[in-house]
Amino acid sequence: MFGYILLFDDASQAENVSREIYVEDCLANGNQPGPPPAKMFGVCENILSGEVGLHVPPKYWLTLPERFKIANVHKTPLWIDQSFITGQPMFFIGSGPFGFGVGFNDPTQTRKILEGNFAKPLLDEVRNSTRKYTVEVQERAERFILDAADSSMQESLLATVDPILFEEVVAELLSSKGFDVFLTSRTRDRGKDIYAAWPTQNGPLLMMVECKRRNPDSAIDAISIRALLGQFTYERSHGSVVNCAMLATTARRRGIVACDFSEKVTDLSVKTFEDLSAWIMTYGKSRSGLWVPNRMKDVL
Repeated sequence: MFGYILLFDDASQAENVSREIYVEDCLANGNQPGPPPAKMFGVCENILSGEVGLHVPPKYWLTLPERFKIANVHKTPLWIDQSFITGQPMFFIGSGPFGFGVGFNDPTQTRKILEGNFAKPLLDEVRNSTRKYTVEVQERAERFILDAADSSMQESLLATVDPILFEEVVAELLSSKGFDVFLTSRTRDRGKDIYAAWPTQNGPLLMMVECKRRNPDSAIDAISIRALLGQFTYERSHGSVVNCAMLATTARRRGIVACDFSEKVTDLSVKTFEDLSAWIMTYGKSRSGLWVPNRMKDVL
């Protein structure tokens, strides 16, 4: 589970970079590189979104050249080695799609089983979204977060940030803490901007996140919190079968209704300016440090 996924637009690009890293590592250690397709790291696919990347185990992360670390996310169980879900049937010894062991793997059947952990509406919405958590999205959000880490600029930046960029920033902050994040389409998002998945022993915990950019001196209004609660209730019963919901806002105050719901509905949380500020100030540590389970407590 531990390590990082280097994000790429497609499997071919990921394989080319894996080969490049492999050749560079061989030459640095005085070894002769083997012929293609020999490469350094395996290509993984996110079973929910279909996005791809290279899995870099912890023992290689510290020595990996910095230029390859630009776009990355934490490795979670949603990232599956593509050899197990794409291609030809295979016999394996060691780490398999369902854990460590020995067995025969049929990629078509394995993919079907893994995708079966999610409600079809969720799979359709995430895979058909017009927005993806891409390299460009992460880099854009990271630039904003690093600028906002300057406390003298933080309030003005959060007060004026473009609403779409604000959603991407929240997604990146959650990703840095170990969540798999998935952006919904800009239109018809049905009351949520992000799905965030957290791995547990019983499968992924799924959170829907609505982002509201407000003046920091304002309070979150009753309409927003009631709309989120209504959508959460619907999703939990008929849609993507979510476990909890979050409203992330740049407003400093929750307001009476938001406070009331936060106390009575344990699966609903409201994160205000102060919470986001704290996440921004610890972003570098979260992004560069290997994922640890207790980071979920920083969010929920």
